[in-house]
Amino acid sequence: MPTIRIPEESQHSDMVRKIDAMIRELSKAPAMTPSTRALGLRPSLLMINHQELAYVMATRKLMNQQKRMIALAVAAVAAAPYELVAHTRGLQREYAMSDSEIVEVVATIAHVSSINLFEQAIAAFNDGAPMRAGDPSLPILVEVRQRLGNVPRYFLYMAADAQFAKIVLDREIATIHEGEVSRLNKELVAFATSVMNGGRLSMTHRAETLRQLGMTNEQLFEATTVVSVFGKNSAFSTALFRASAIFWRGSTQYFVANEHSAAKSDVTLSADRRRSLSTTTTEYVKRPSVSCRANASRDRLSRVCRL
Repeated sequence: MPTIRIPEESQHSDMVRKIDAMIRELSKAPAMTPSTRALGLRPSLLMINHQELAYVMATRKLMNQQKRMIALAVAAVAAAPYELVAHTRGLQREYAMSDSEIVEVVATIAHVSSINLFEQAIAAFNDGAPMRAGDPSLPILVEVRQRLGNVPRYFLYMAADAQFAKIVLDREIATIHEGEVSRLNKELVAFATSVMNGGRLSMTHRAETLRQLGMTNEQLFEATTVVSVFGKNSAFSTALFRASAIFWRGSTQYFVANEHSAAKSDVTLSADRRRSLSTTTTEYVKRPSVSCRANASRDRLSRVCRL
């Protein structure tokens, strides 16, 4: 059963409509979006959400594209499908990032998340067996220093299995140091991923690396605020807008998937309908309103999805 009923635009108060008009000056959306309709149940929250995004996404110490990458990392770690697709599309459309560049960013998130998981065991055992730091003179740690310029602390513990440590080292080079996306931007994504995962050793290591690459403490602080805001937005959108949990027959806006669109995932369809709270792009696809008609026998090809 659905958790809440999102009011239609016509059901909202004049105050909500005025706030929505302010939002549309930035988003260029031709109609009140589902996120605004949801937050419109509490106009004060809607206003704060608008002010927050307008401030956080503005270019100050960090570029907007860098903040988009951070938002993508947050969405990936939070497993927030609507945010994930929205920010991927934003990077592709606003900054012409290629598919291979998106893959690099996502590979960075996955690589760092793997290290963050290992860090949890390090913290739990507190230098006790089986997680004990190795001697820095070990051959694998000497190689780490030669190739990275330093030895991140988590490698001291990975050195208990030299072959595993070598795999992680090779992956670090291929993921962070090589490719089309700049090293600085991927280290920034790695930092955001570590903040989301609570990887303390990685957080401090990535922050120090970013400083060495020219990033200031003010920029690191700003990056952390971006993680915080989009972490909140991911939690909100995922809780309220999961597919089928929010469909209501009383709405007058529906979308019936055709054979081509049905081949896409439900996540893509939902995100393209601008359910994402964090989307600040101007692109918007207007789809016609049709009557809602459930038909289980046609399965996905006639799936009814609410706009």
